[in-house]
Amino acid sequence: MMEQDYIDMSNHFKQTYEKMERKLLEKDAIIKELYKKIMLSYTFSRLIDEQIEEMDLPIGCPLNVYSETLRAKNSECIDQIIGINNIEVHVHEVHLSS
Repeated sequence: MMEQDYIDMSNHFKQTYEKMERKLLEKDAIIKELYKKIMLSYTFSRLIDEQIEEMDLPIGCPLNVYSETLRAKNSECIDQIIGINNIEVHVHEVHLSS
């Protein structure tokens, strides 16, 4: 390959890397906002759950079931978001043949 080919290829990989980096930053910002919203929802569901417990409603009351289901679903979402944030991005070497 000629020197200009290497320069062009290098510029192409640089642009590709920068595009991927921007997308990852956008993804992180979206995940943080969703996390905040789910945490707020989870907090309210915990408060509602505590108020229901103080009311001493009978076991199996629909209000208890709804509250527990909401809290469980919020917990699942939080766990998924934490899992997404822990995913590592691996960059593999690319071997070019002449």
